[in-house]
Amino acid sequence: MRVYTKDFKLESVRLCIANGKNKKRTARDLGIPVCTLKSWIEKYMNETTDEAKDKPGKRDYERELQEKDKQIRQLEEQVLILKKSIGIFARDPQQK
Repeated sequence: MRVYTKDFKLESVRLCIANGKNKKRTARDLGIPVCTLKSWIEKYMNETTDEAKDKPGKRDYERELQEKDKQIRQLEEQVLILKKSIGIFARDPQQK
């Protein structure tokens, strides 16, 4: 039996909601059973009906996606720099 962190569960529910509630696709992409995702969504929805918790809005998801896109671009730039560095250091010193 796999154990998932609370953050993973919450992020999975958020992804499903952001993807237009396509549970099958989201579950497949995350590598989890659909029934597991459904139970997390049900639990999350029950928790959000409580007055103490705020239901995340569409703007929250858009802002989060923008932040993730920015992180992806930064990581892609870092990977490119590392690839160039490897190419420089991997050259045979006798080939000058």
